[in-house]
Amino acid sequence: MKGIILTGGNISDYDKIKSYITPDAILICADSGYNHAVQMNLKPHCVVGDMDSIGEIPEQIPLRKFPVDKDQTDTELAIEAALQEGCTELVLLGASGIRLDHSLANILLLTKLEHHGIVAELIDEHNRMRVISQSSKWTANSGDTISLIPLSNCTGVVTTGLVYPLNGEMLQVGSTRGISNRFLSDSAVVDLASGSLLVVLAND
Repeated sequence: MKGIILTGGNISDYDKIKSYITPDAILICADSGYNHAVQMNLKPHCVVGDMDSIGEIPEQIPLRKFPVDKDQTDTELAIEAALQEGCTELVLLGASGIRLDHSLANILLLTKLEHHGIVAELIDEHNRMRVISQSSKWTANSGDTISLIPLSNCTGVVTTGLVYPLNGEMLQVGSTRGISNRFLSDSAVVDLASGSLLVVLAND
């Protein structure tokens, strides 16, 4: 089952973001993510958080309210709600923006989800991100940009279908070697023996 987590980060192109919300997915809003849902004329499955950034919510929409003083962000709580609903695939929308601390925390939530076997992506108007620790196939247009950012020391990194291939090499934390590679055609494969890679498909 697919879950969409809609959070309160920056969204400037509602039509583009709405295109990622499929009718068969469970839509869960993290606090002010509900404001984005209203802008897109969407009714969420539920709203999760401390409700400190939104106004009145219609009674027919279930709420899971938490204290303002808590140990997890509203986004992480919304993710937990989606997992409780049985979601095995998640897409985070509105999860990046001017608050760099929240943006980084949300990206690192992908690591936690990947470790638990959940396929999870963070998508905004310019980027599509996923954390991987094993082989993954990516589709895009020829010439599109893909970056591989090591979140731990990654060994045995192999890529096919990219302009600058890697052949069983190491990408160390802090290295920029994997930044701004390009697709040779409409698909590519990234594989690694150990470690965690943040894969970013980016467009300006």
